[in-house]
Formats: sequence, C-alpha cells, structure tokens
Amino acid sequence: MKNNKRIAALTIGQSPRTDLTPEIRGYLGNEIEILEAGALDGYNYQEIFERFSPKGEDDILVTRLRDGSEVIIGEKYISDLLNKRIKELEKENLELILLLCTGKFADLQSTSILLKPQKILYSLILKLELKNFAVIIPNEMQKRQIKRSWNNLNMDPIIKSASPYKENNDLISAAEEIKNHDIDLIYLDCMGYSKDMKNVVAKISNKKVILPREMISLIIKGFF
Repeated sequence: MKNNKRIAALTIGQSPRTDLTPEIRGYLGNEIEILEAGALDGYNYQEIFERFSPKGEDDILVTRLRDGSEVIIGEKYISDLLNKRIKELEKENLELILLLCTGKFADLQSTSILLKPQKILYSLILKLELKNFAVIIPNEMQKRQIKRSWNNLNMDPIIKSASPYKENNDLISAAEEIKNHDIDLIYLDCMGYSKDMKNVVAKISNKKVILPREMISLIIKGFF
C-alpha cells in the first residue's frame, strides 16, 4: 500500500469529530490520511438553531458540534450545505468522500466516490434475512421516519432511542429493554455510536450488534 492515500470524512455537524475520526483511523491504519469537513462549519449555535431546526413533519437528524454539544437539525436544510462541502472536497486529491451520517440523503451528488453508509448498511441487514432485529436511534422524535424507512422495505424492527452524545444511561436502558425480545441483532443507527457503546449494548442485551463506523471503516480499508 502506498502512503499517500487520502479520504475525506464529511460530518453533518462540525469538524473535527474528535469523538469519531480517531476510531476510524484506528480501523484504517496510519497509511490513510483523513481530511475532515462539516456541513455546519462556520455557524454558531444560535444560527444553527434559527436556520436549521426541524419544523413540522421534517425528518430529523442528530449531530455533534465542535464543542461536543448535541444539536437537532432538519435533514432538508443540510443537503445543500453538504453538496457545497462536497464540491470543495472534490478539489482535493482524494480517493473517496465518506459521509459521517446514516441518514438517507438522496440528493447528494459528487464526481468523486461518495460513500453513504445508510444504503450499504440497510442492504447488509436485508441480505442477512433476519427473523427480527432492533434499531437504536439517537432521538425518540426520529422513530416515525425510521419506522417508515424500514416499513417501506417490508421490515418492522423494534426501535429504541438513546443519544450517543450524552451519558450512557439511556443506552443501557435501551439495551435492557431489548434484551428479552426474540431478535437476531441490534443496529446502532448513527455514526456517533462508538465501539465502547457497541460493547455496552452487546454485553447487556447478549445480542449481536452492528456498529456503522466499524462496518464502513472495514469496507473502506478493503478498497486499499
């Protein structure tokens, strides 16, 4: 492997994602350089709240700002910002652009390889032909949209919520609630969930757990 491989990690929040990219680097190794960018880079909290908060029936996304705080934003407001960042990143010498979000984002366009985790991970779960499974999402308000996405694929998972950007108490409770259900695995539906969080959920629930940042990193490593 050459030592000049570069990829971009594009968050829907703000960069750098000190809670996320170090773990991805651990999976990829030192031979791959990661250039970080964020859709909300350059905005302060008040601007984000006023301009990008979800309204009405908007699909909801949960992300992290540079200072570690959590914000809730409307998906429809972020696509244009992401496309702007993608155009900027395309000018760099990159192998691919990784979207650090498990949202759908059907409107994103790139002349580079753009890796969107949701499509890959949903396809993987469908191919596993599971009897039943559970999904843990960052916020209870996302339940409607996540249920709709899976129902459109003729799947009806158990859905629990626990933010990856707060204390693990909710995550522990979600794992305990899932524990006694007859399911094959748990999907942690956010790139913000860490390997430590995966281990907590797996230990408490005694179920197999899919961690998006881990699965996507292994796919990227396979490219090189």
